[in-house]
Amino acid sequence: MSLTITKTDDSCEVQTYKTRFNWAHPFTVTVTPTRLSISENTWDEATEDYIPSKHLYDYTYQKLWIGEDLLHYGSTWEPSWIGNSVLAQIGDNRYLYICDEICEFSMADGDSPVTYNSHINWDDIPYPVLIGKTHTYLMNEYAIIPNMVLEPDEDPYNQYYRGEVGRKNRFRTNLVYKST
Repeated sequence: MSLTITKTDDSCEVQTYKTRFNWAHPFTVTVTPTRLSISENTWDEATEDYIPSKHLYDYTYQKLWIGEDLLHYGSTWEPSWIGNSVLAQIGDNRYLYICDEICEFSMADGDSPVTYNSHINWDDIPYPVLIGKTHTYLMNEYAIIPNMVLEPDEDPYNQYYRGEVGRKNRFRTNLVYKST
């Protein structure tokens, strides 16, 4: 499950999310009902937090998925787990993925998103999964796996890392920006 936002009207509130990766927050993503803005973050000693330091990009989107950790590996849930990664549809079969890097990609022909999950493991790294109608996309690995070969009740990353599925199948991405 993930939070899904679709276009409504511009009068709604602005939402802000900080992506996560290995105890850092590389990007701040500010969202309105039709647009998103991405800024790179730097560590601020005074506030002891990551703050936006450089505006990078603005995008108009058709649909937006806000990654949320629903597994909660720790004993307590943290509100900062919402928005650990962001996925946006920015055109016909054009998607934007934001976590520790920003990249654009297309899904397989005829595929479309069903759900987007972004679980965080014990070392604070999100493991985002885009599940389409025909394929599953492991965003950290740029792996594409036909849904029919996956065990439905098991984590697709576990199946991938054990070498059971998808080790040779990658989806093409266009790297837009890598955090420093």
